[in-house]
Amino acid sequence: LDSHCECSYGWLEPLLQRIHDDHTVVAMPVIDVIDSHTFEYIADPSPSQRGIFTWGLEFSWDTLPPEKQAKRVTGTEPIPSPAMAGGLFA
Repeated sequence: LDSHCECSYGWLEPLLQRIHDDHTVVAMPVIDVIDSHTFEYIADPSPSQRGIFTWGLEFSWDTLPPEKQAKRVTGTEPIPSPAMAGGLFA
């Protein structure tokens, strides 16, 4: 993790379990938000997002299409992602 990251209780175990189940995966946690004005902790407002690159090659987030969201049984299922936020993976 990068030095500016703060971890919630129990964040590591699910990542390690995914790697244990399939050693070929790259696991990344959900990224929650801390409001820059109030420092309020906000649980991930949209857990069904994946990393993408814009046409300008800038990293961004994109919501999963509705048909892929409908196939998810739980909010912790893996999401195939073409890109990831740097410094937040195992």
